[in-house]
Amino acid sequence: MPGFFSTKSNSQHISGSLVLEQTQMMYNRIIKSISVFFIFSLLLTACQPKESTSVAELVSERDELSTLAQAIQASDLLNTLDEEGPYTIFAPSDAAFAAFPDYTPDQLLLEGNRETLNEILKYHTLSGKIMASDLTDGQATATVQGEKVIINTGEAVKVNGTTVTAANLEADNGVIHIIDEVLLPLSMQKKTIAQVAIADDRLSTLVTALKSADLVKTLQGKGPFTVFAPTNEAFAALPEGTVESLLKPENKELLASLLTYHVVANPLKGEDLVEGTDLITIQGEPIKVEVNDRGKSVGGALVISPDIKASNGMVHVVNTVMIPPSMASEVQ
Repeated sequence: MPGFFSTKSNSQHISGSLVLEQTQMMYNRIIKSISVFFIFSLLLTACQPKESTSVAELVSERDELSTLAQAIQASDLLNTLDEEGPYTIFAPSDAAFAAFPDYTPDQLLLEGNRETLNEILKYHTLSGKIMASDLTDGQATATVQGEKVIINTGEAVKVNGTTVTAANLEADNGVIHIIDEVLLPLSMQKKTIAQVAIADDRLSTLVTALKSADLVKTLQGKGPFTVFAPTNEAFAALPEGTVESLLKPENKELLASLLTYHVVANPLKGEDLVEGTDLITIQGEPIKVEVNDRGKSVGGALVISPDIKASNGMVHVVNTVMIPPSMASEVQ
């Protein structure tokens, strides 16, 4: 009997060991299979192309750049900014576009203003990926538009005087720096009243007179002003020798008084010239607005080219030199 029980015990031990061994082998195979599957999955993930984000896409993802995103969509630059690059974008915020004095966002997005929009956006774009730390004080950097922007560094990075409020927003094909104003190329900036006159061949005598009276600097100032600008023919219609006499150094004060009689210290559009209105000039004496079949006249001078906009006011070209009543005996 002892031998019988001993044999049975050994048999049970062997059988149990075999089951345990088989279980362990199966467990190892399962673990190995899971490991292989996990490693294979990692390899597949690593081999799949990584989704890239372009600067245009990054702009569209930023809540504070929604106007810029719309502008890029409406321009001819979307495909460019989605390409390889790299590019650096000085990105005006929505608040910057809302405060832009030259164009409202709606105006910029009009189909008829696409070329203007293209030029403005190109002026905010540089070739290359330029981080904020790469910018140096006084650096003049060419934009994609062709004109340069001036960089200043210090307590904050500034571009043409506008402040970078968020820097180094990286995309796969470049970087974005958010700014607090819209940049306008110099070639697109409105001219001052003095520059408008200088650029208009009809007003060359007026320009000569302004220089002689030292009023060019005044009309390049902040203003705002409205200038009723007499043509060359208007000056030529004055009594013979009058212009030559006025341009003499000893008559500088008289000339300045005559010219400032053509200037009002408010920006007035043609629609603001209402019948019977007295406009107070910088010279001090008023000029009366008259409206008739010929059009609108101011101080007896007919407005022949109204509403020429300048950065510091408005120019209306007139066909007559207006003479202040107090100067009538001296000029005529």
